Amino acid sequence: MIIRKENLFNITSIFLIFIASMVTALPGGVTKFTLLSLTLLNISYIKISKTKVISILALISFLLIRILFTGVAHFEQSMIVLCILFIWFLSLPINASYFNSIIKPAIFLLFLLGFIASIFTAFFGIGNFASSMLPKGLPYVFAFKGTTSTPQTYGTIGILSYLCITLFSTNSNTKKLKQRFTLVLANFALNRVTLIETILLICRKHMILFFMMLIVVGIVASLFSDNVLFTISTLQSRIDLTRGIWEQYLNSQSSNILFGNFKQPDVFYSTSYMDINYIENGYMFLLYYFGILGTACYLAFFTLFLIVLPIAKKIQVNKAIFYVAIIYFLFVPLLTHEFLSISYYLMLYLVLYVYKSQYQDQINP
Repeated sequence: MIIRKENLFNITSIFLIFIASMVTALPGGVTKFTLLSLTLLNISYIKISKTKVISILALISFLLIRILFTGVAHFEQSMIVLCILFIWFLSLPINASYFNSIIKPAIFLLFLLGFIASIFTAFFGIGNFASSMLPKGLPYVFAFKGTTSTPQTYGTIGILSYLCITLFSTNSNTKKLKQRFTLVLANFALNRVTLIETILLICRKHMILFFMMLIVVGIVASLFSDNVLFTISTLQSRIDLTRGIWEQYLNSQSSNILFGNFKQPDVFYSTSYMDINYIENGYMFLLYYFGILGTACYLAFFTLFLIVLPIAKKIQVNKAIFYVAIIYFLFVPLLTHEFLSISYYLMLYLVLYVYKSQYQDQINP
């Protein structure tokens, strides 16, 4: 059997995306090399635009200049990961062929194989694909994280799978069953963000019901805040860490306040569950590393693209992806972020692809 060049490219790309997601099972150097290999594969096989090539070269130059001015000893290593992920994202063609042949199958593969891998960890102790809730007093409960870095990122992969089924499944007989099954599996991540997005997707046609359910969840969480199932100590630790980073940011040079800096933060916070020495708050992450200018660009882009453009162009965006995108890109960063995970860029790809497709369908009916 002869494998066509196109099919070989698709299979290789899906496999490499899966390998790149395995940040807890493989050394960091392997996943970084895999992402760079994916980028080179895209550039060599797909004719990407000159604008994208210039953007990639500009991003590499920006990273090297930042390293030069910061110094290798004090440079924040996560910025290299961020740049590699963004370079890979820039190399992706946003079209139906690439989405259907590579991105969508990769999302389903990450979700289903991640769930199976998490079962092996939870029940047989094989691998590191689920996080034990032992530190919170639940030794027999595991939060599934699949091949990704955290339960939250695995939950995002589950939400992405649900959106792909909702938007592109043509079999109406099994569609609802697949949707419900996917949401149930996604919530094995035992993650707040995934739970909120699940409630949003269930109630998206009745937003009053969504806010009522959020209020109920908030009341239950406050009443049982000392219970391990509803502990808010991790939220408090994030607030304390954010306060420390904010003070360090305000006391930095004016150029750092405006443009940010790639120096490792000095703030370190310890809880009974974990030691935190990285910036978990999404907007504080943007402020510290990219300054007011970078944060303003982030907010401007997503506000204009997700909200202003559909209204101005009268684009009828599917409610499921519209609400999830707003929650994910604008509200989730108030507490946490996934900027350093492949899940973030898969979500960004899906949103850009859907918005682009619906815009083109509307101007070319």
